[in-house]
This record gives sequence, C-alpha cells and structure tokens, in this order.
Amino acid sequence: MVLQETFGEFDSTERLRALIQLICQLPGIYEVLIKADNGEEGIVHCANETIKNAAYRNLSGMEALAEILSWGAGKYWLEELPVVPTRTINIPLDKLFLEVDKIISSSAPPALGSQEQPEEATAPDVGAAPTEEPVVPSEEEAPTEVGAAEAEKGVDISETPVVPAEPKVKPPETEESSVAGPEAPISEAEADLPHRIASIKGVNSVIIASTDGILVSAVNIEPKEEQVQMVALLGEALEETGGLFGKGRFLHGAVDLVSNRILIHPFRDSYIGAFIGSQVSAAATGGEIERLIAEELAK
Repeated sequence: MVLQETFGEFDSTERLRALIQLICQLPGIYEVLIKADNGEEGIVHCANETIKNAAYRNLSGMEALAEILSWGAGKYWLEELPVVPTRTINIPLDKLFLEVDKIISSSAPPALGSQEQPEEATAPDVGAAPTEEPVVPSEEEAPTEVGAAEAEKGVDISETPVVPAEPKVKPPETEESSVAGPEAPISEAEADLPHRIASIKGVNSVIIASTDGILVSAVNIEPKEEQVQMVALLGEALEETGGLFGKGRFLHGAVDLVSNRILIHPFRDSYIGAFIGSQVSAAATGGEIERLIAEELAK
C-alpha cells in the first residue's frame, strides 16, 4: 500500500530497470503502467520478488518485457492489485534481465532500428557508387558501416551504463575521494561520514547516492549501477510517502530485501543507504546513523 497509485518518471533504461526491481521487492502485487515518451504503452506486473507478466500491444511475456525495458525515457503509474494476474514469465529476477538483454540484442535492434539502419546504410552505398567503384574503398567502408551499426546497437542496449562506468571503478581506488561529479566535491569531514557509518556495529556496507541516482561515495562495497539507483529510488519513494501523508521529511526508512535490509537516510542532496544484517535492529542502528548525520550537519 506504500506506493499505491504512485506516479513518476524515468530518464534511462537503467533507471526503469532499477525501478522495476524495487517494486518487485515490495510486499504486495503491483501493476506498473509504463508510457514511453514516443507514446508507446506497456504493462508489467510485479509480485513476490519477481516479474509475473508483461504486455505490450499484441505481445506478452518475455517479448513484451524486452520491448518495454528498451525504452529510455517516459512515465510510470503504479497501482496495487488484489490478486496476481495470469503468469506469463517464469524466470527468476536475478536471471531475468540477462534473458531480456539476449532478446534485445538478437531481435529487438533489427526491428527497432530498421528505420534508422537502412538510411545510414544506403547513404554510404549511394555515395560510394557514383564516386568510387574500386574494390579497395568498398572494403574500407564496409567495416566502418558494421562498426557504426554495432555502436548503435551498443547504445540501444547499454547507453547509460557506459557513462557511469568511471564512478564504479573509482570508488575502490580512491575510497574517501570517490565523489561522482567534480563540480560539487564533498569536504574531508563529509567524506569521512560513510566510514563512520560503516563502523557502526551491524552495518555491512554503505552507499551514498545523489537524488538523481549517481554514486557519491561507497564503503565496503563495489556498488553496481542498480544498487546506487535503488538507494536513490528508495529515498525518493520515502520522501513522496512522507509528503503524501503530511509527515514531512523522514528521518530514516528500513526496507527488507531478500538476504538483508537497507536503511535509507536523507543527507543534504543525497541519500545514504546502509546495508545491515536481517537480524540487526533497524531502529537502534538507524538512530546511531541519525546521530552521526546530525553531528555532520551541525559542523
């Protein structure tokens, strides 16, 4: 019931996938209506830590899910359902996106990019025919066209992950200076905050993510893009929930995951995600983190 009838936006395929993963972790059955900026619409049903069904036009199951998860920007609406709809997907969530990528790379790019590739392929061919017919130039052009086509496919499938690859490599190398974004470096005192949080008994690792899902800092973990965006999405969801019920800015929220739980705290323009054991007291640990954050803000 927490996110019932929630509305939001996504600006990349990675953020859309992270959003779907987050909804799958919530207790209950949810229908997610997704509308791409180009007007296409699809539906995904999430329940019990997995995706149960997907529908797009006359497609259903994995084919529909692959099409929906290839959209790079749009809006979504979330509504809780009383019962699980007819199941068309039976792959566990940890393997589901790998299968989706296989479908996208094998079938989706030719179908979706068929309107673009012929234009780019015919332009060099038409230009090459009247100007140069020798074999040598055509051999040089062929690899260039293939490389361009592969580059386009790479952008369709993993456009954004290539960009955040640098922050993902930097955290383990620079630890305290692992700031995603040179325009707003954090102070030495703030850089020490995640380490102080990680030293609290019961805290296994810490991720600080900006509100737009970019890694700010991490301790005891090499975070994946999905984990960083999950911290941002959880923080955003809790903020919206507090506003919905007139509770104002929240102090911290606890979310149970499959193998552990995560505590979310707002901190300036970021969210702190502290991963703790499933048997650790969320209230006690969250209180300790709140104390450290209050000390940091008072400096």
